[in-house]
Amino acid sequence: MKKSYLILLTFFSCVMNSVQAQWTFFKSKEKVSIPFEIINNTIILKAKVNDTDLNLILDTGSNLNILFSFPEKDSIIFENTSKINITGPGIKKPVNAILSKNNKLDLGKVKTYLFDVIIVDQNDFQLANNMGIPIHGILGTNLFLNFIIEINYQKKMLIFFDSKSKRISKIKKKYKELSLEIIENKPYLETQICLDSSSTKNVKLLLDTGLSDGLWLIENTFLTQNKKSINDYLGTGLGGAIFGKKIRFSSLKLADFKLNAPIISFPDSTTFFEKNYIKGRSGSLGGEILKKFNLIFDFNSKKLYLKPNSHFSETFHYNSSGIHLQHIGYEILEEKIKLESGIQAINLNEYVFSDVTHKFNFVLKPTFEIAYIRNHSVAEQAGLKIGDKLLRVNNKSALLFSLSQLNELLSNNNQEIIIEIERNKEKKTVKLVLKDEI
Repeated sequence: MKKSYLILLTFFSCVMNSVQAQWTFFKSKEKVSIPFEIINNTIILKAKVNDTDLNLILDTGSNLNILFSFPEKDSIIFENTSKINITGPGIKKPVNAILSKNNKLDLGKVKTYLFDVIIVDQNDFQLANNMGIPIHGILGTNLFLNFIIEINYQKKMLIFFDSKSKRISKIKKKYKELSLEIIENKPYLETQICLDSSSTKNVKLLLDTGLSDGLWLIENTFLTQNKKSINDYLGTGLGGAIFGKKIRFSSLKLADFKLNAPIISFPDSTTFFEKNYIKGRSGSLGGEILKKFNLIFDFNSKKLYLKPNSHFSETFHYNSSGIHLQHIGYEILEEKIKLESGIQAINLNEYVFSDVTHKFNFVLKPTFEIAYIRNHSVAEQAGLKIGDKLLRVNNKSALLFSLSQLNELLSNNNQEIIIEIERNKEKKTVKLVLKDEI
């Protein structure tokens, strides 16, 4: 459904005033925890906006709250609205949007009635198709202005501390402390990084939990001419698809922490760095690296605290198949479930047994198609094309996989994968042998 929200236009303006939302703890506790899901290295929170259930990406790279998709059978009433234009990296011209103030946002144990949100037509923002589950919007950094927040990637918990809590002081002592610069309510880390034991350089990085990759850098920050690289799809932003180079380095030293064989992306300057780019910024630090730590953000004190977790030694991966999949809808899958104790019934007229030892469930499962194929990749060489619908993977129905599971399969080097697709109502089976190109 293209439009499933109700807008009550009460005034018009082209300027968004920054109002710090006032949040409250459930039952006035000093500390509360909210579970989250991780998909493609990004944090997904279940939330209610004006009492409607939504999935929101927690994005420290955005100082705005944005909604771009809604449940098909639900409508949301937004009041106190105004028409605005917004822009961002990769956007060639401003996008029409609606600003709505003073909404209710309920995260379960933390809520506010002063939630300002920008509503963008979903045709202008296709992120919802790239995650495998319905994604309805972005929750920006105003969440961090009222609390000290720990992101515990290991336990998949978002932990809110009252800024006056004494408990947080003891916790911080177990973490490495780094200084932050807060610019336009977004966190920037000024630190030193070293690639491949070369000279150390000072960089200013946006800490971006909404970025799936580990590290994006401006290409001239480090010398890359003699490095093996691939030109690849890097992700989707408000302005559409973002492309650039991926390069694997032997090591990355970030602050006091050394990471082995990291993959670093260098976005095309024409699509990413043209607009809204802070002077002196070198790039963005994203989810594939951030998830290797448990993080504590203290915006008011301009501090970041981090501690390596169980993900720290995990290998950096990329999609070596060259296929980028997107979610295109749902199909009904019949699930046969065996009962613990069944009874066989006899039809006395025809003497035929009816099997009642099983029950049947009918569930909706996501379907996927190829949205992008990297040039010179094994997928291109196998003849796969954009628009091919995925039917089976390794002789299993594609309906049995989530998008994150499929992406993981497509990132396993030295593996053979058999894929069946449908194109123009004809089926085709191809074999992909995945190999590391960088």
